[in-house]
Amino acid sequence: MPPWALQMSYWAGVGTWLVVGVPVVLQWVQKPALFAQPGNYLWLACYLLFGLIFALVSSDRLSFLPDTRRTAVIVLGVQVFLASCALLLLPQYGFIAVLFIITAAHAPHVLRLSQAVALVLAQTALMAVTFSRVGGWDDGLEIAVSVFAYLGFQLFALFSTEAALREARARAELSQLNAELKATQALLSESSRVGERVRIARELHDLIGHQLTALALNLEIATHTEGQKSREHVEKAQQIAKELLGGVRGVVSAMRDTPIDLEASLRALVEGVPKPAIHLALEPGVSLEDPEKAHALVRCVQEVITNAVRHAQADNLWIRLEATPEGIAVHARDDGRGVREVRAGNGLRGMRERLEQLGGRLQVQSRPGEGFSIDAVMPS
Repeated sequence: MPPWALQMSYWAGVGTWLVVGVPVVLQWVQKPALFAQPGNYLWLACYLLFGLIFALVSSDRLSFLPDTRRTAVIVLGVQVFLASCALLLLPQYGFIAVLFIITAAHAPHVLRLSQAVALVLAQTALMAVTFSRVGGWDDGLEIAVSVFAYLGFQLFALFSTEAALREARARAELSQLNAELKATQALLSESSRVGERVRIARELHDLIGHQLTALALNLEIATHTEGQKSREHVEKAQQIAKELLGGVRGVVSAMRDTPIDLEASLRALVEGVPKPAIHLALEPGVSLEDPEKAHALVRCVQEVITNAVRHAQADNLWIRLEATPEGIAVHARDDGRGVREVRAGNGLRGMRERLEQLGGRLQVQSRPGEGFSIDAVMPS
Protein backbone atom coordinates (compact mmCIF):
# COMPACT_ATOMS: atom_id res chain seq x y z
CA MET A 1 0.00 0.00 0.00
CA PRO A 2 1.49 3.41 -0.95
CA PRO A 3 2.54 5.70 1.93
CA TRP A 4 -0.15 8.27 1.06
CA ALA A 5 -2.81 5.55 1.20
CA LEU A 6 -1.61 4.44 4.63
CA GLN A 7 -1.70 8.02 5.83
CA MET A 8 -5.23 8.52 4.51
CA SER A 9 -6.32 5.25 6.13
CA TYR A 10 -4.88 6.40 9.44
CA TRP A 11 -6.70 9.73 9.39
CA ALA A 12 -9.92 8.06 8.25
CA GLY A 13 -9.72 5.78 11.28
CA VAL A 14 -9.04 8.70 13.61
CA GLY A 15 -11.97 10.58 12.12
CA THR A 16 -14.26 7.59 12.56
CA TRP A 17 -13.21 7.21 16.19
CA LEU A 18 -13.90 10.89 16.86
CA VAL A 19 -17.30 10.79 15.17
CA VAL A 20 -18.29 7.83 17.34
CA GLY A 21 -17.40 9.38 20.70
CA VAL A 22 -17.57 13.14 20.32
CA PRO A 23 -21.42 13.32 20.32
CA VAL A 24 -21.51 11.42 23.62
CA VAL A 25 -18.86 13.64 25.18
CA LEU A 26 -20.62 16.80 23.98
CA GLN A 27 -23.89 15.55 25.45
CA TRP A 28 -22.17 15.01 28.79
CA VAL A 29 -20.63 18.47 28.64
CA GLN A 30 -24.06 19.98 28.11
CA LYS A 31 -25.66 17.80 30.81
CA PRO A 32 -23.04 16.99 33.47
CA ALA A 33 -25.61 15.01 35.44
CA LEU A 34 -25.58 12.34 32.75
CA PHE A 35 -21.83 11.94 33.06
CA ALA A 36 -22.16 11.28 36.78
CA GLN A 37 -24.05 8.05 36.13
CA PRO A 38 -22.21 4.83 37.12
CA GLY A 39 -20.06 3.35 34.38
CA ASN A 40 -19.71 6.51 32.31
CA TYR A 41 -16.23 7.23 33.66
CA LEU A 42 -15.19 3.71 32.76
CA TRP A 43 -16.77 4.07 29.30
CA LEU A 44 -14.80 7.25 28.65
CA ALA A 45 -11.59 5.52 29.77
CA CYS A 46 -12.21 2.58 27.39
CA TYR A 47 -13.04 4.95 24.54
CA LEU A 48 -9.93 7.08 25.03
CA LEU A 49 -7.65 4.05 25.47
CA PHE A 50 -9.01 2.54 22.27
CA GLY A 51 -8.22 5.72 20.36
CA LEU A 52 -4.75 5.96 21.89
CA ILE A 53 -3.86 2.37 20.98
CA PHE A 54 -5.23 2.83 17.47
CA ALA A 55 -3.11 5.96 16.99
CA LEU A 56 0.02 4.23 18.30
CA VAL A 57 -0.49 1.16 16.13
CA SER A 58 -1.30 3.14 12.99
CA SER A 59 1.69 5.46 13.42
CA ASP A 60 4.01 2.52 14.19
CA ARG A 61 4.98 3.92 17.59
CA LEU A 62 4.81 0.58 19.38
CA SER A 63 8.19 -0.46 18.00
CA PHE A 64 9.53 -0.80 21.54
CA LEU A 65 7.41 -3.95 21.90
CA PRO A 66 8.81 -7.30 20.71
CA ASP A 67 8.26 -7.68 16.98
CA THR A 68 6.35 -10.95 17.18
CA ARG A 69 2.96 -12.15 16.01
CA ARG A 70 2.02 -12.89 19.60
CA THR A 71 2.54 -9.24 20.57
CA ALA A 72 0.45 -8.06 17.62
CA VAL A 73 -2.37 -10.45 18.56
CA ILE A 74 -2.32 -9.17 22.15
CA VAL A 75 -2.55 -5.55 20.98
CA LEU A 76 -5.49 -6.42 18.71
CA GLY A 77 -7.11 -8.32 21.58
CA VAL A 78 -6.84 -5.26 23.81
CA GLN A 79 -8.53 -3.16 21.13
CA VAL A 80 -11.38 -5.65 20.78
CA PHE A 81 -11.75 -5.83 24.58
CA LEU A 82 -11.93 -2.04 24.91
CA ALA A 83 -14.49 -1.78 22.09
CA SER A 84 -16.57 -4.53 23.68
CA CYS A 85 -16.47 -2.83 27.08
CA ALA A 86 -17.46 0.49 25.51
CA LEU A 87 -20.46 -1.17 23.85
CA LEU A 88 -21.54 -3.03 27.01
CA LEU A 89 -21.10 0.02 29.28
CA LEU A 90 -23.22 2.25 27.01
CA PRO A 91 -25.51 -0.20 25.19
CA GLN A 92 -28.21 2.40 24.48
CA TYR A 93 -25.74 4.19 22.19
CA GLY A 94 -25.49 1.48 19.52
CA PHE A 95 -23.37 3.67 17.26
CA ILE A 96 -20.37 2.71 19.41
CA ALA A 97 -20.35 -0.60 17.52
CA VAL A 98 -18.58 1.29 14.73
CA LEU A 99 -15.39 0.67 16.71
CA PHE A 100 -15.72 -2.98 15.71
CA ILE A 101 -15.33 -1.92 12.07
CA ILE A 102 -11.93 -0.45 12.98
CA THR A 103 -10.85 -3.69 14.68
CA ALA A 104 -12.11 -5.67 11.68
CA ALA A 105 -9.93 -3.54 9.38
CA HIS A 106 -6.94 -4.10 11.68
CA ALA A 107 -7.43 -7.87 11.98
CA PRO A 108 -5.89 -8.91 8.58
CA HIS A 109 -2.61 -7.27 9.62
CA VAL A 110 -2.39 -9.72 12.53
CA LEU A 111 -4.58 -12.77 11.94
CA ARG A 112 -5.10 -15.28 9.17
CA LEU A 113 -8.19 -14.67 7.08
CA SER A 114 -10.21 -17.46 8.72
CA GLN A 115 -9.31 -16.15 12.18
CA ALA A 116 -10.23 -12.60 11.20
CA VAL A 117 -13.63 -13.74 9.91
CA ALA A 118 -14.21 -15.62 13.17
CA LEU A 119 -13.38 -12.44 15.08
CA VAL A 120 -15.91 -10.48 13.02
CA LEU A 121 -18.60 -13.09 13.70
CA ALA A 122 -17.84 -12.98 17.43
CA GLN A 123 -18.08 -9.19 17.47
CA THR A 124 -21.36 -9.38 15.56
CA ALA A 125 -22.77 -11.90 18.05
CA LEU A 126 -21.87 -9.53 20.90
CA MET A 127 -23.70 -6.73 19.08
CA ALA A 128 -26.80 -8.90 18.64
CA VAL A 129 -26.92 -9.79 22.34
CA THR A 130 -26.30 -6.19 23.44
CA PHE A 131 -28.89 -4.69 21.08
CA SER A 132 -31.49 -7.27 22.11
CA ARG A 133 -30.98 -6.47 25.79
CA VAL A 134 -31.56 -2.77 25.14
CA GLY A 135 -34.43 -2.96 22.66
CA GLY A 136 -35.93 -6.29 23.62
CA TRP A 137 -36.64 -9.21 21.37
CA ASP A 138 -39.86 -7.55 20.21
CA ASP A 139 -37.77 -5.24 18.06
CA GLY A 140 -36.29 -8.22 16.27
CA LEU A 141 -36.50 -6.81 12.75
CA GLU A 142 -34.79 -3.55 13.66
CA ILE A 143 -32.13 -5.40 15.61
CA ALA A 144 -31.56 -7.83 12.75
CA VAL A 145 -31.17 -4.99 10.25
CA SER A 146 -28.68 -3.21 12.51
CA VAL A 147 -26.69 -6.37 13.22
CA PHE A 148 -26.48 -7.43 9.58
CA ALA A 149 -25.60 -3.88 8.54
CA TYR A 150 -22.67 -3.83 10.96
CA LEU A 151 -21.70 -7.33 9.85
CA GLY A 152 -21.58 -6.13 6.26
CA PHE A 153 -19.49 -3.07 7.20
CA GLN A 154 -17.05 -5.24 9.13
CA LEU A 155 -16.67 -7.79 6.34
CA PHE A 156 -16.20 -5.00 3.81
CA ALA A 157 -13.43 -3.43 5.92
CA LEU A 158 -11.84 -6.83 6.53
CA PHE A 159 -11.75 -8.01 2.91
CA SER A 160 -10.71 -4.58 1.62
CA THR A 161 -7.73 -4.59 3.96
CA GLU A 162 -6.92 -8.20 3.11
CA ALA A 163 -6.96 -7.40 -0.62
CA ALA A 164 -4.74 -4.35 -0.09
CA LEU A 165 -2.25 -6.34 1.99
CA ARG A 166 -2.08 -9.14 -0.57
CA GLU A 167 -1.54 -6.63 -3.34
CA ALA A 168 1.22 -4.93 -1.35
CA ARG A 169 2.91 -8.28 -0.64
CA ALA A 170 2.63 -9.30 -4.29
CA ARG A 171 4.06 -5.96 -5.40
CA ALA A 172 6.97 -6.27 -2.97
CA GLU A 173 7.70 -9.84 -4.06
CA LEU A 174 7.47 -8.87 -7.73
CA SER A 175 9.82 -5.95 -7.16
CA GLN A 176 12.25 -8.21 -5.32
CA LEU A 177 12.10 -10.87 -8.02
CA ASN A 178 12.62 -8.25 -10.70
CA ALA A 179 15.66 -6.87 -8.87
CA GLU A 180 16.99 -10.40 -8.41
CA LEU A 181 16.49 -11.13 -12.10
CA LYS A 182 18.35 -7.98 -13.09
CA ALA A 183 21.23 -8.81 -10.76
CA THR A 184 21.40 -12.39 -12.05
CA GLN A 185 21.32 -11.14 -15.63
CA ALA A 186 24.16 -8.74 -14.89
CA LEU A 187 26.19 -11.50 -13.25
CA LEU A 188 25.59 -13.93 -16.11
CA SER A 189 26.48 -11.29 -18.66
CA GLU A 190 29.65 -10.43 -16.79
CA SER A 191 30.55 -14.11 -16.34
CA SER A 192 29.95 -14.67 -20.05
CA ARG A 193 32.28 -11.82 -20.94
CA VAL A 194 34.93 -13.15 -18.60
CA GLY A 195 34.55 -16.62 -20.10
CA GLU A 196 34.88 -15.20 -23.61
CA ARG A 197 38.02 -13.31 -22.63
CA VAL A 198 39.52 -16.49 -21.21
CA ARG A 199 38.67 -18.40 -24.38
CA ILE A 200 40.26 -15.75 -26.61
CA ALA A 201 43.28 -15.59 -24.34
CA ARG A 202 43.69 -19.35 -24.59
CA GLU A 203 43.48 -19.20 -28.37
CA LEU A 204 46.06 -16.43 -28.51
CA HIS A 205 48.39 -18.37 -26.30
CA ASP A 206 48.00 -21.67 -28.18
CA LEU A 207 48.23 -20.26 -31.71
CA ILE A 208 50.27 -17.05 -31.79
CA GLY A 209 52.32 -17.94 -28.76
CA HIS A 210 53.32 -21.28 -30.30
CA GLN A 211 54.29 -19.68 -33.58
CA LEU A 212 56.34 -16.97 -31.91
CA THR A 213 58.11 -19.56 -29.80
CA ALA A 214 59.01 -21.53 -32.95
CA LEU A 215 60.25 -18.31 -34.59
CA ALA A 216 62.47 -17.54 -31.61
CA LEU A 217 63.95 -21.07 -31.70
CA ASN A 218 64.63 -20.93 -35.46
CA LEU A 219 66.33 -17.55 -35.18
CA GLU A 220 68.43 -18.81 -32.32
CA ILE A 221 69.62 -21.72 -34.51
CA ALA A 222 70.37 -19.29 -37.34
CA THR A 223 72.78 -17.39 -35.09
CA HIS A 224 75.09 -20.40 -35.19
CA THR A 225 75.08 -20.80 -38.98
CA GLU A 226 75.64 -17.21 -40.29
CA GLY A 227 78.41 -14.67 -40.12
CA GLN A 228 78.94 -11.93 -37.56
CA LYS A 229 76.85 -9.28 -39.29
CA SER A 230 74.01 -11.62 -39.94
CA ARG A 231 74.25 -12.78 -36.39
CA GLU A 232 73.63 -9.22 -35.12
CA HIS A 233 70.45 -8.88 -37.14
CA VAL A 234 69.27 -12.31 -36.14
CA GLU A 235 69.89 -11.54 -32.49
CA LYS A 236 67.89 -8.34 -32.86
CA ALA A 237 65.03 -10.26 -34.47
CA GLN A 238 65.23 -12.81 -31.71
CA GLN A 239 64.89 -10.07 -29.10
CA ILE A 240 61.89 -8.59 -30.89
CA ALA A 241 60.25 -12.00 -31.08
CA LYS A 242 60.78 -12.55 -27.39
CA GLU A 243 59.30 -9.14 -26.60
CA LEU A 244 56.32 -9.91 -28.79
CA LEU A 245 55.83 -13.23 -27.05
CA GLY A 246 56.03 -11.49 -23.68
CA GLY A 247 53.48 -8.93 -24.85
CA VAL A 248 51.05 -11.67 -25.92
CA ARG A 249 51.42 -13.37 -22.59
CA GLY A 250 50.84 -10.04 -20.86
CA VAL A 251 47.59 -9.61 -22.78
CA VAL A 252 46.58 -13.12 -21.76
CA SER A 253 47.25 -12.39 -18.09
CA ALA A 254 45.42 -9.07 -18.24
CA MET A 255 42.37 -10.67 -19.81
CA ARG A 256 42.33 -13.46 -17.23
CA ASP A 257 42.60 -10.98 -14.35
CA THR A 258 39.72 -8.76 -15.49
CA PRO A 259 37.47 -8.45 -12.42
CA ILE A 260 33.70 -8.83 -12.45
CA ASP A 261 31.79 -5.55 -12.31
CA LEU A 262 30.24 -5.88 -8.86
CA GLU A 263 28.82 -2.38 -8.85
CA ALA A 264 26.70 -2.96 -11.96
CA SER A 265 25.25 -6.15 -10.46
CA LEU A 266 24.49 -4.51 -7.14
CA ARG A 267 22.98 -1.41 -8.73
CA ALA A 268 20.67 -3.65 -10.72
CA LEU A 269 19.71 -5.40 -7.48
CA VAL A 270 18.67 -2.27 -5.59
CA GLU A 271 16.80 -0.66 -8.47
CA GLY A 272 13.03 -0.81 -8.23
CA VAL A 273 12.84 -1.32 -4.45
CA PRO A 274 10.47 1.46 -3.30
CA LYS A 275 10.96 1.02 0.43
CA PRO A 276 13.24 1.20 2.26
CA ALA A 277 15.39 3.76 0.48
CA ILE A 278 18.65 1.92 -0.26
CA HIS A 279 21.92 3.86 -0.05
CA LEU A 280 24.61 1.81 -1.82
CA ALA A 281 28.27 2.81 -1.66
CA LEU A 282 31.26 0.95 -3.13
CA GLU A 283 34.72 2.17 -2.21
CA PRO A 284 37.53 2.14 -4.82
CA GLY A 285 39.24 -1.20 -5.26
CA VAL A 286 36.16 -3.33 -4.61
CA SER A 287 36.30 -6.18 -7.15
CA LEU A 288 36.20 -9.97 -7.31
CA GLU A 289 37.80 -12.08 -10.02
CA ASP A 290 36.03 -15.30 -9.05
CA PRO A 291 32.50 -15.41 -10.55
CA GLU A 292 31.33 -17.83 -7.85
CA LYS A 293 32.41 -15.50 -5.05
CA ALA A 294 30.89 -12.51 -6.81
CA HIS A 295 27.61 -14.38 -7.21
CA ALA A 296 27.62 -15.37 -3.53
CA LEU A 297 28.33 -11.79 -2.45
CA VAL A 298 25.49 -10.43 -4.57
CA ARG A 299 23.13 -13.04 -3.11
CA CYS A 300 24.12 -11.98 0.40
CA VAL A 301 23.37 -8.34 -0.37
CA GLN A 302 20.07 -9.46 -1.89
CA GLU A 303 19.14 -11.26 1.35
CA VAL A 304 19.99 -8.13 3.35
CA ILE A 305 17.58 -6.14 1.18
CA THR A 306 14.89 -8.83 1.48
CA ASN A 307 15.12 -8.82 5.29
CA ALA A 308 14.85 -5.03 5.39
CA VAL A 309 11.81 -5.05 3.08
CA ARG A 310 9.90 -7.86 4.78
CA HIS A 311 10.81 -7.69 8.44
CA ALA A 312 12.67 -4.57 9.53
CA GLN A 313 9.94 -2.00 8.69
CA ALA A 314 12.77 0.39 7.94
CA ASP A 315 12.75 3.67 6.03
CA ASN A 316 16.43 3.52 5.07
CA LEU A 317 19.00 0.83 4.38
CA TRP A 318 22.69 1.65 4.09
CA ILE A 319 25.00 -0.82 2.32
CA ARG A 320 28.72 -0.18 1.99
CA LEU A 321 31.36 -2.40 0.38
CA GLU A 322 35.08 -1.91 0.94
CA ALA A 323 38.31 -3.73 0.16
CA THR A 324 40.14 -4.97 3.27
CA PRO A 325 43.18 -7.21 3.82
CA GLU A 326 40.75 -10.07 4.52
CA GLY A 327 38.77 -9.54 1.31
CA ILE A 328 35.62 -7.64 0.36
CA ALA A 329 33.73 -6.43 3.44
CA VAL A 330 30.00 -5.69 3.38
CA HIS A 331 28.55 -3.40 6.04
CA ALA A 332 24.76 -3.04 6.09
CA ARG A 333 22.42 -1.40 8.59
CA ASP A 334 18.84 -0.16 8.61
CA ASP A 335 16.78 2.18 10.77
CA GLY A 336 14.02 -0.34 11.43
CA ARG A 337 12.50 -1.43 14.71
CA GLY A 338 15.10 -4.11 15.52
CA VAL A 339 14.66 -7.05 17.89
CA ARG A 340 15.97 -8.09 21.27
CA GLU A 341 17.20 -11.46 20.02
CA VAL A 342 18.25 -12.31 16.47
CA ARG A 343 16.79 -15.63 15.37
CA ALA A 344 18.35 -16.84 12.16
CA GLY A 345 15.79 -17.89 9.58
CA ASN A 346 16.40 -19.62 6.28
CA GLY A 347 17.71 -16.41 4.73
CA LEU A 348 20.33 -15.64 7.35
CA ARG A 349 21.38 -19.28 7.59
CA GLY A 350 21.75 -19.39 3.82
CA MET A 351 23.92 -16.26 3.88
CA ARG A 352 26.17 -17.68 6.57
CA GLU A 353 26.53 -21.06 4.87
CA ARG A 354 27.24 -19.48 1.48
CA LEU A 355 29.96 -17.24 2.93
CA GLU A 356 31.57 -19.89 5.13
CA GLN A 357 31.67 -22.34 2.24
CA LEU A 358 33.89 -19.87 0.37
CA GLY A 359 35.99 -18.96 3.41
CA GLY A 360 34.02 -15.90 4.51
CA ARG A 361 32.13 -14.98 7.68
CA LEU A 362 28.93 -13.22 8.78
CA GLN A 363 27.94 -11.25 11.87
CA VAL A 364 24.41 -9.99 12.64
CA GLN A 365 23.43 -7.59 15.43
CA SER A 366 20.16 -5.93 16.43
CA ARG A 367 18.59 -4.02 19.28
CA PRO A 368 15.02 -2.76 19.75
CA GLY A 369 14.67 0.61 18.08
CA GLU A 370 18.15 0.45 16.52
CA GLY A 371 17.47 -1.72 13.47
CA PHE A 372 19.65 -4.51 12.10
CA SER A 373 23.40 -4.40 11.47
CA ILE A 374 25.09 -6.98 9.23
CA ASP A 375 28.83 -7.34 8.62
CA ALA A 376 30.14 -9.89 6.12
CA VAL A 377 33.54 -10.64 4.61
CA MET A 378 34.20 -12.48 1.34
CA PRO A 379 37.84 -13.46 0.66
CA SER A 380 39.04 -11.98 -2.63
